[in-house]
Amino acid sequence: MAIKVFKLVVLGLVVIMLTTRTTIGEQDCQKEKSLVKHVCEGSIKIRGPYVPPTAPCRRAVEALEASDMLCICRKFTHLDEITISMTKFVELARDCNKPLPAGTKCGSKLGTAAATIKSVITTGVYEEWHPVYQ
Repeated sequence: MAIKVFKLVVLGLVVIMLTTRTTIGEQDCQKEKSLVKHVCEGSIKIRGPYVPPTAPCRRAVEALEASDMLCICRKFTHLDEITISMTKFVELARDCNKPLPAGTKCGSKLGTAAATIKSVITTGVYEEWHPVYQ
């Protein structure tokens, strides 16, 4: 009987661990991500050339901790990548004195059917891959 109860407790803990949104030690920066996406939309949108951040955008990003920008970078999903350029996000971080460390991976591991975006900062050089038909 005690073994069955123990197994149920362990199973319950495993289910809880698998269903929680963030893991232990992982930062939740959804609010900050939404703020940057909204306030800095003109700078990070995927279409058109990079536009330097507006004053409200710069203030919003500069108010964040450097770790928040890193967290936001990692929280971008493949759906975000349809409208947001990871290259421009990195440029925005640099312009607002919140540069991301070399080797940081921004965005999702998944691509979209229309545009596969894999973003990596390597030795300070940021690269972005797009399909030929873009």
